[in-house]
Amino acid sequence: MRSANDLEAWSAAFICSVYDASNIAATDGFIFARRHIIYIVGALRNRENADETKPFWLYDSIEMINEATPAPGDLICYNRFDKNGVYSNHSYSSLRNSYWDNTTVPTGVGHCNIVVALSVHNGRQVIETIGGNVNGSVRYTYLIIDNEVFWKVDEDGSNPKAENDIFAIVKILECPEFPIN
Repeated sequence: MRSANDLEAWSAAFICSVYDASNIAATDGFIFARRHIIYIVGALRNRENADETKPFWLYDSIEMINEATPAPGDLICYNRFDKNGVYSNHSYSSLRNSYWDNTTVPTGVGHCNIVVALSVHNGRQVIETIGGNVNGSVRYTYLIIDNEVFWKVDEDGSNPKAENDIFAIVKILECPEFPIN
């Protein structure tokens, strides 16, 4: 499934729809937008400004491994190829350098999945996520963190494949109740 006659991906609309249904408002510090990069940079600006009234804060992938543990409602942020085959290659520091202290509208592609649950399978903690426009549909993705590396796995934690596209997490510091099971 595609939107706008195949002109635009709809994965960010999926995230915004879930957050809207969860009673998250723009006043909470989440920027509802048609592109992931807009709310990713919004979360970076919230954190860099230490704005505790806006609990959506961006952390890089190393912080995600060591201190910003994923929880339901958080967003796992991925780099992606654009329609011309150019890889986004975002990082916390590159986004900070480009967008933190100005009002420039962020550009570029990315993708986010929502963390819906944490579970244990075969002795491994599995991060269960859901995202829109994943292979043209809404799909679950399962991740583990092992030896400071992200691995995409099957639902039971088996068949790990290195996941090198993750660059950050948008943490919700004061997580509202999410109606996701």
